[in-house]
Amino acid sequence: MSAAVSAYFDQDRLRALSLVMNGLLFLVLMLLTEKSESLDLRRASKILEILALVHILTALFANAMDHRDDPLVKIDASLYVGAAILFLVLAPFRSRWRMLVGGLAGCGFGSYLLVDLKLVERQALHHRPGPDRLVGGLGHVCFYAATAGPLILDFPAAY
Repeated sequence: MSAAVSAYFDQDRLRALSLVMNGLLFLVLMLLTEKSESLDLRRASKILEILALVHILTALFANAMDHRDDPLVKIDASLYVGAAILFLVLAPFRSRWRMLVGGLAGCGFGSYLLVDLKLVERQALHHRPGPDRLVGGLGHVCFYAATAGPLILDFPAAY
C-alpha cells in the first residue's frame, strides 16, 4: 500500500470498516430473502434490515467521531452521509419503512456530525415556526381530511 492509503487505514478505521462490511453482508442477505416463499426467511430479512442499519450507520458515525482531530475526517464524514443517503434511496425501491426511517435518522445525525466536526458552519434558524404556520398547517390537514373521504387502510393478507 502507498503511504497515504496506509496512513488512512489505522486500526480503529479497519475495525469500523469491518463492521460496515458485516452490515453490507446483512443488507445483501436481506435483499435475497425478502421475497422468499418461506415465512421464516421473510421475517429474518426484517431482522437483517435492522442489523444492517445498525452496523453500517453506527460504525461509520463512531469512526468519524473518533477521528475528529484527523485531517482525513472529511472522508469519514462523507462515508457516513453517503451511507445514510444510500438507505434513503434504497428504501422506496424496496418498500422498506424501517430503512427509510434509518436513512432519515442518518441524515439528521449526519448534519449533527458535520456541524460537530466543524466541517459546516452552524447557521441561524431563519424560519421560526410561528402561530401562523401552525394554523396554516392544521388548516391544510383539516381540509384534506374533510375532502379525502373515508380512510381505507388496505392491509395485505397474511403472508
